[in-house]
Parts: sequence; C-alpha cells; structure tokens
Amino acid sequence: MPTDFTSILHALGMTESEAKTYLAGLKLGAASVQDIAKAAKLSRTAAYDAIENLKSKELFSTYQRGKKTLYVAEEPDRLLQHLQGQQLEFSNKVSLIEKKLDDLILLAGGERPKVRFFQGTEMFYAFFDDVCKKKPKEMYELSNVDELYKHFTKETVDQARQGMELKNVRVYFMHSGDKIRNREMVSYCKVDKKDIGEFKGDVAVYDDTVVMVSFEKGGNMIVIENKDFAATQRALLKGLWNKYNK
Repeated sequence: MPTDFTSILHALGMTESEAKTYLAGLKLGAASVQDIAKAAKLSRTAAYDAIENLKSKELFSTYQRGKKTLYVAEEPDRLLQHLQGQQLEFSNKVSLIEKKLDDLILLAGGERPKVRFFQGTEMFYAFFDDVCKKKPKEMYELSNVDELYKHFTKETVDQARQGMELKNVRVYFMHSGDKIRNREMVSYCKVDKKDIGEFKGDVAVYDDTVVMVSFEKGGNMIVIENKDFAATQRALLKGLWNKYNK
C-alpha cells in the first residue's frame, strides 16, 4: 500500500492544499502554477496561495525562464530540516510553559482542588488504597470510633484494610470512644468530646490529601487533593495532637 504523504504532511502542520501542492511540485520539478494546480487537483488560486505559503517556509522557490515564472519544490531534506526546526521551536515553547506553569496556575486563581466522592463500604477500600499508593511519611486522623462501629462491623473495616497494611507511615490517631486494637506504627490518643464537640465521622490528612467521612446514612466520604487545604487541616489536627501529648 503506497504511503499517504498528503495525510502525513497535513498532520505535521501543512494545510491540505499545501501538502498537495508540495507533493505535486516534487513530482513535476520546475512547473507553472497551472501545471501544479492540475497535478494537485486544486484551483489555480488555491495552488498559488499554497505556493506563496510554502515559499515563506522556504519549501518552494521561483525562477524565471524567459518571460515565464516557474515554481519548484525544495528537496525532501529541506522539508525534514523545516520539520526539525518546528519540532525544536515547539519543544522550546513547551519548556517555557513548564517554567511558567506556576504563574499560569495563579492566573487561573490558584491550584484547583481535585475532589472525589465515595459511598458505603467502597469508601474504606478507596481510603486505604489511596494511602498505600501515596505512601506518606505521616498521617493525622481524628475519628469517632463508637460511631464507626455503630454503623459498620469490624469485619467490614478489616476486610477493606486486608493486604493494605502500611509500613514506615507514622499515624497519629486521635479517637473519641475506645479503640478496637493496637496497630504497628500508630500512636493513639483519646480525645475529650468537651474539647472538640460532637461529631459522627472521621477526618484524616496525609500528603496533599484531606479525607472527611460521615458514618451515618450508609457512609459518605469526600477526598480533597490540594496542598493548601491539606496544610490547613494538618495544622489543626497536629495542634490538637500536641495539646493532648504535652
């Protein structure tokens, strides 16, 4: 099957008319606009406009034969040089955007949070899986354990956690109610409801992620990925932890 160079050149940035005109010029050698237009199956006007555009890219040349103006396509190696130059220019533009990405984010109003929502027992799997993937150095968590096991069984939580035990992740776990078990790399602290008020869920922060859970109504969880949100939540939970562990 012959190579469809028209489609290839079009994909590389030429208009369809330019691609057809350039290929016709290669086949014909020095030729008039009328002959190029006929070979490219274009109108004379479309062929002439394409030739002018290709001349600006140094892919077509003109010369006089007596009183007649002829046009000739540059050799394919010149086309390759042109495409390589475009590639380099594009690469430089990408590098510039990479360097100025923070400025663009600020222009857009800052980094927009990525928000995900989970319901029911799915939220336990999503939570443990996300922590395992991100492998944070530390995590702060505040949970109403009584409410957790009022709405979900220990087996449900353990099943979601199965195979997802974390190593080298220091967890600072603050809880209202009595904890069920001790886990490696977890430091526990029971908090007084008089200090924090009534709540029926869980909030955790790790890496650039904040997780908020309500255990009621089948369970709902929101995961917010944003550095600023995480920094604020971490400051609050770390402050509470320090208060109870002076």
